[in-house]
Formats: sequence, structure tokens, C-alpha cells
Amino acid sequence: MDFNKKNKKSVSTSVLLRKQVEEQSDFCDFTVRHGLWSKRYHACVVCSSSAFIQAMMRNNFNEKAKGFLELKLGCAPKLSMENVSAVIHMAEFLLIPNLKAFCMSWINKEIMVDEENVETFLHLTSFFDIEMPTLTKYIRQHLPELLMGNQLLTLTVDTIENMFLDETLSYVTADAKIDFVMR
Repeated sequence: MDFNKKNKKSVSTSVLLRKQVEEQSDFCDFTVRHGLWSKRYHACVVCSSSAFIQAMMRNNFNEKAKGFLELKLGCAPKLSMENVSAVIHMAEFLLIPNLKAFCMSWINKEIMVDEENVETFLHLTSFFDIEMPTLTKYIRQHLPELLMGNQLLTLTVDTIENMFLDETLSYVTADAKIDFVMR
């Protein structure tokens, strides 16, 4: 059997793109800058690395017209109860799911849900559709007290509806639920 050169496997596109980036070839049409550091990439490679950058390119932001992205990164934020909500909002806006997952992991490991922060966590989980097992456990253990307090009064209708439809919370009387809804 003769070896047919046409059947030879071609070099991977990603290998070629990486080589061109290493060589900083003319085909690299998008520059990423941070301070004095600068490197050229293919726009398609940069887009594949970030959904936010992909949206910038698709929606003709200035970065697309200029052909470069200027990164102005400060130091990584030290997560705290005061800033974790803002970091999650930023991760959602910039379409960085790993940062959002990191924040939720930090919350689940470092923060105990209590009556002071239950409202904040309920807002986060309902707004971003996030699972938080410690919050669910806390609500299941303390729902009657929470319904009598003020912590849950600012919840959205969807969040309250989901909470009331949870079968594990069916032990709460209809009267307690109605009293809460009336407030």
C-alpha cells in the first residue's frame, strides 16, 4: 500500500496559531497590553479565551476598532463579606464564570450563614441563579423565624415562590406563609 500524501494529517490550527503568536507574525491582528508588556494575538484566539472579549468584538467596542485591549489590573481583591457581592457582580458582567465560582467556593468555605447575612445570600443566589448548600440548610432549619422577621421582606416574588414550593419546607403552616406575604 502506497502512502498518499493527500491523506497525511495536516498540522493542527491551534499549533499554527501558537507558532504565529510566538513569532509575533503579521497575522496576529490584536494586541493585549498591560503596562509596558505587550503581545500580539489573533483576534479569534483572544475571543476564545474570554466571553467578555468576544462580546466586545461582536458589538464593535472601541477595542475592536483600535485593535488592542489595555488591561489595567490592580492587585487581586481579598474577598470579604463586604466585597464578595461586588466581585460576583463584576464576574457576571465580565462573563468570568471561574471568578464567580471562586467567590461561591469562598463563601461556602469561609462564611457561616446567619440571620445577619441570610438576606444578602438569598439575593445573590436568586439574582445569579447560584446554588448555595449552606444557605439552603440554614433556611430549612430557620424558616419559621425568618418569616416572622424582616430579613426576607426584600426578596423577589420568584425567590419567595421557589422557597414556598420547596417540599422540604412544607412543615411551615399556611397561616405563617400568608402572614409573611401580607407584610
